[in-house]
Order: sequence, then structure tokens, then C-alpha cells
Amino acid sequence: MKEARALGLFGVVSGALIVIATVILRMYFRTVDEHRSMLVSAGLAFAVQLGTYALLRSGRRGQSVPGELLIRWGIGAVVRLLVLVLYAPLARVLFLSLDAALVLSGGTERQALNGFEPEPVAVTDTLADLILG
Repeated sequence: MKEARALGLFGVVSGALIVIATVILRMYFRTVDEHRSMLVSAGLAFAVQLGTYALLRSGRRGQSVPGELLIRWGIGAVVRLLVLVLYAPLARVLFLSLDAALVLSGGTERQALNGFEPEPVAVTDTLADLILG
């Protein structure tokens, strides 16, 4: 019973944090496609968070091997990283807005579409002037 209660509490807290983040990010990402991308990403994030928590939660207190907590934490981090790495190309295939799907605030797609090329900035004439300067 305690396991189900802990998983439920973790789900409620994770869901609340995802809803809060989505509400805040909707101020920045305003198109329908970006909202759809965020909802797909939020659903995936919630499933991964809940799944890894349920799989990696320790059994009974006091009966764990030394270092087991760190091992479980590392496995959870690797699983989350793998999902993120696999989701990036999948989001592209599903025609999701990558800026919104992966919460990229740099505007990479918009800049690429507009032919954005940053101008070089010279701080000094030579490297020696910069170092010795």
C-alpha cells in the first residue's frame, strides 16, 4: 500500500510541475503547433518520470546494498537521457516544433528560416592586445 501511495504522490507532484511549466511556457510559445508539441513532450515526460520512478524505487528500507541509491539514480538519469536523445529525431519525424518540443529558447528554427547569420564581433585588433591589454 505504501508503494502505491508513494507512486501516486510522485505522480501528483510531477503532474503539477508539468502543468505549471506548461502554463509558463505558453507565454513564450504561442502557436497551435508549439502548444501541440509541448503537450506531446509533457505527456512523454510524465510517462518517463513515473515509469522510471516505479521501476527504480527501492523495495524495503534497511535492506539495500551500500551504493544502491547511487546506482538507481544513475540508471534513472541514463534512461531519461536515452529517451531525450531518441525523442529529438522522433519529434522531427512527427513534424513537431523542435523549439517547443525540446524547450529551446534560442529560436533556432526561426533564425535558420530567416537566414540568420550573426555578425562577427572584434573586441581588439589582435589576440596579444586582448591578453596584454
